[in-house]
Amino acid sequence: MLEHGLLHDLSLAECAVTDVTLQNIAKFCFASIKNLNFSWCENISNEGVTCLLESCSGLESLNLRQCEVSAQSVEMLTAFGGNISYLGLCSIQDLTDKLSRPLVQSLKNLTFIDLSWNCLLTDETLSALMISCVMLRETVLAGLKRISSKPFLPIISGLSEWKAKRESIRRRLQKRSEINTRDIGAQEVLDTAFYLPYRSLHYAPNLWKIDLSFSDKVNDTHLAEIVSVCRGTLAIDDYYSMPIKPRWGVTLPNCP
Repeated sequence: MLEHGLLHDLSLAECAVTDVTLQNIAKFCFASIKNLNFSWCENISNEGVTCLLESCSGLESLNLRQCEVSAQSVEMLTAFGGNISYLGLCSIQDLTDKLSRPLVQSLKNLTFIDLSWNCLLTDETLSALMISCVMLRETVLAGLKRISSKPFLPIISGLSEWKAKRESIRRRLQKRSEINTRDIGAQEVLDTAFYLPYRSLHYAPNLWKIDLSFSDKVNDTHLAEIVSVCRGTLAIDDYYSMPIKPRWGVTLPNCP
């Protein structure tokens, strides 16, 4: 997109461009360029991305899906990508928690990230992402074979305490013939029955979409509980790219 003769948005997805193109963008468009898409550009390398990031300080969106880049580019993103809000890092060579954790901690303006098919990533990166990126709206985590439900559970505040209290009352009611039922007050039962856990105001508070396609170690029951508690403010796609249904029968409207 051109505005006042200046280039702001450029998509070169699936083009046979090389590092020379990135160097020219850095040289001639460094003051204006904001959004770049190099998805499936297999001829660019760390050298070109490094030159680009060092020069284009106003960059807000960058997609490097399936590019031949690796750790060096991720390190440069950590150092120079602080303004980026949209980031595509699908299938980046040797992307590990050691590299990705400081990256997500540096991206305070991030609203979208695609980390799919980076099979070395674990719960460590996702927990850092959920804690650090409070503006995050959507994340694509397809094909992450080492992640579990753990990074998503803190989206619900008070869930473990609520479950523990319900379980305690259930066990006591089962033994009501052996104990004095007056030990279980009516108000205690009512408080537990009508209290619901609530969505955290601090842990991924703005997140409304998670894609977990082909991430097979995540527990769907946990996800269904999260969707229920979020009451329509969060949609999650399961292993088969199907929307997770709320476990407790809450109707899930379309997320904004």
